[in-house]
Amino acid sequence: MKKVLFYWLFAACIVTFVCFACYGIAQQMNRQSADEPQVQMAYDAALSLEGGASAASLVTGNKTDVSQSLSPFIIIYDENKNVIASSAVLDGAAPSLPSGILDKTPQNGDSRVTWQPRAGLRFATVTVRTAGNGGFVVAGRSLYETESRIDKIGRLIFLGWAAGLLGFFVIILVLAALFGFLKKDKADMK
Repeated sequence: MKKVLFYWLFAACIVTFVCFACYGIAQQMNRQSADEPQVQMAYDAALSLEGGASAASLVTGNKTDVSQSLSPFIIIYDENKNVIASSAVLDGAAPSLPSGILDKTPQNGDSRVTWQPRAGLRFATVTVRTAGNGGFVVAGRSLYETESRIDKIGRLIFLGWAAGLLGFFVIILVLAALFGFLKKDKADMK
């Protein structure tokens, strides 16, 4: 029986490693893809501002209550990190990101972070500096659906992991019975 346990533990280690790797890859792919629409929105808005468009013209239409809606939003800051235009509303006002997020945005390129203004609200945000005036454009979107999908993937991988452990145990028992390595070795009998 020691051999069965040894082989099963070896298989369990492999199954566990594969399942953790699959979960890690799936989680990262889903989280990183959550930034995709915001990248375009932030860069396009920054280009429009650099081309002379007003901040107010980029956030026209209905305001998005980010505590209720899954819609993407844009927040535009001036060089002093003050909100000058926003399509987002949280608790009746334009939400403001922590200034540290804006400080870490490079001159060329973007900053991609998960922002949690309060418990239960998480957003994938992309921040871009605007050339010329030193302001910032932040595009964001709720992570609710992404995190829900990651949770489902986690549950499926857990079920696969449990099935793999049980399945390998049964396979090893069957092989042991067929090939007789459950019988005590001469060394075990002494």
